[in-house]
Amino acid sequence: MAAGDLTAELTVKRRDELGKMADALRVMVLTLQKEIALAEERGEEAKSEAEHARLAVEEARQAGLRAELSRREGMRQAASRMGLVVERLGSASQELAAQVEQSARGAEEQSRLSMRTAADMERLIASVAGTDTGAAGAAETADAARAKALSGAEAVELVTRDVAAVQQRAKVLRGSMDALRARSEDIGRIISVIDDIADQTNLLALNAAIEAARAGDAGRGFAVVADEVRKLAEKTQAATKQVDAAIRGIQLETGGSLEQVDLAGRAVDEATEQAGASAQALAEIVELASRAAGEVRSIAQAARQQTEAGREVSQSVEDMRRISEETSRVMEESARAVSELAQQAHNLSGIVDEIRADAGEGADEDSGTDSPRLAVLRSAA
Repeated sequence: MAAGDLTAELTVKRRDELGKMADALRVMVLTLQKEIALAEERGEEAKSEAEHARLAVEEARQAGLRAELSRREGMRQAASRMGLVVERLGSASQELAAQVEQSARGAEEQSRLSMRTAADMERLIASVAGTDTGAAGAAETADAARAKALSGAEAVELVTRDVAAVQQRAKVLRGSMDALRARSEDIGRIISVIDDIADQTNLLALNAAIEAARAGDAGRGFAVVADEVRKLAEKTQAATKQVDAAIRGIQLETGGSLEQVDLAGRAVDEATEQAGASAQALAEIVELASRAAGEVRSIAQAARQQTEAGREVSQSVEDMRRISEETSRVMEESARAVSELAQQAHNLSGIVDEIRADAGEGADEDSGTDSPRLAVLRSAA
């Protein structure tokens, strides 16, 4: 412990003054160990903070270098873009000068053509006036055709309504015939039942007569009744046969009538379809006639408008000639303005060269390599 080893352990265990001193030494050693550990911890924290400070200073220095590099690169890029703008401006001024010269020649040619156009417009006005007259006559003819088509459509509409009424009556008749056939079939079934009952009655009467004959005098009265019942059954059978024959005749007649009604119904359906097709065709004719009349009237109106427009065009041609002369004068002024624009482009090119020189671009491009400081900036970035 005297050599500075605080990990050594005191083994003295006594109750006298020496033992108390040993206890005090043990407490002191523990306190020193805690203080040393705290000091070491504070030392590590100080080292860490110092390292952080060093890194912050280094980052600040690197950021400054990158900012300088960005400024120089920004100036270079701006100068390059401005140089492109100056080149395009110079090229555009040259093209504009050529276009101004060409426009001036075009204005002179336009002035000559306007005189020729005026004469052509006079002839066109006369031709359009003739078209106006012919279109008016065609419009009247189209209106007459439309009126006739409308009359035909109305007649077909009446026929269609009559055919529809006949078709409805045919449907009613077919329904009545179907009901009659159904009733006759019901009657036939009833007659068949009655005939069966008559057969059974005749058979029962025969059996009753046989039993009455066996009974002798006691069954004579019953035999008379049985004979009358047999005769009545025979008459019933005869009557049912007649009714059955009549019903069969009615059914045959009804079947034939139904066939005729079906034929008539199909004929009415065909007539209805034909009438509908005719009505549709006439409606289309009316529509086409209406369109034709409208188009012809539009043509006539357009012809009148063209005549008026032709007169206005003639006046416009004269105005065009005066405008062409004014355009020639304006083109001369534009040529002077373009020349001034080219001079301004030249001045702007000088400004771009100055910006490039300020950015240090000249020296870097002449040597083909970066300056020492620029190389340091690029490596730091």
